[in-house]
Amino acid sequence: MSEITCYIENGFPAVISFGQPLSTAGFNIWVNAHKGLLDELLFDAGAILFRGVTMNSLETFKEAVEGMIVPRSFLESNSTRTQFNPGILNASEYDPKRKIHLHTEFSHSYHFPEKLIFGCIQPADSGGATLIADNRKLTSLLDKELVRCFVEKGITYRRNLHGGSGVGPSWQECFQTEDREVVAAYCKSNNMSFSWTNNGGLLLVYTNEALRKHPVSGDYVWFNHIDQFLLSFLYEPEVFEGMLLLHGNDENALPMHVTYGDGGAIPGKFLKDLHALFEKIEVPIQWNQGEILLIDNLLTLHGRSAYEGNRKVLVSMS
Repeated sequence: MSEITCYIENGFPAVISFGQPLSTAGFNIWVNAHKGLLDELLFDAGAILFRGVTMNSLETFKEAVEGMIVPRSFLESNSTRTQFNPGILNASEYDPKRKIHLHTEFSHSYHFPEKLIFGCIQPADSGGATLIADNRKLTSLLDKELVRCFVEKGITYRRNLHGGSGVGPSWQECFQTEDREVVAAYCKSNNMSFSWTNNGGLLLVYTNEALRKHPVSGDYVWFNHIDQFLLSFLYEPEVFEGMLLLHGNDENALPMHVTYGDGGAIPGKFLKDLHALFEKIEVPIQWNQGEILLIDNLLTLHGRSAYEGNRKVLVSMS
């Protein structure tokens, strides 16, 4: 195989462009020969965008992914999305008319991926950018006193998972099993309070950290799902009031809810300020077919802008 030429642009994200169209097989050869460079670049930048790879199908995305990570499946998903192969999924099946705000993947869970790989099979007709942001920058900009409260108190997540008919994922989807004993064993091993409801659902209550320590740098970064789980903040007032009415006007009966670890309410102003920061620091990745985005899940938040048309962006995690 002839020598592969590439150009590296430092920044956020770092960009690696190949000098000629590169097959996914050729991409894997290049990745395996430059693992040290990629590890260093990913840690420095938090995200790497690859351009010039010939990738236009599930099969070619799978081949590209397997050169970089060993795909894994993670339990406790808070959204429903199609899984095509073990560890390879649609990036999102959330309403295309709505924006997905910045977040870190599975940060409500004790078990979360270290790396995510996104691949564009088909860009949207309009919109549909993947949004990314530097989590180290975000953490440095947060109100220090409120961050201290989160560190001291932790965050309590409450999930009401239905048994096959309802809003959001079922407990079967969430835990990828039909076996209640498997779910019970998982919850017990992770110190999660759980109870089965009369209508076949599952109630989960557990407390987790608000910040996580990066394994390489030792820095603590913002890593949680508070704004994703607080439905009164996530949705417009009229939408939330309708959801609340359907659940007996009881926030604890909603599909998901979140409080401080001591049960206290999380200030709405903090969440508004958090989303204002998101708007300031987010960087849109306007997709072209074949582009691949590798991110460090602790160092880089991600989201998605609203879009029109058929958009196919896949994701794999490790």
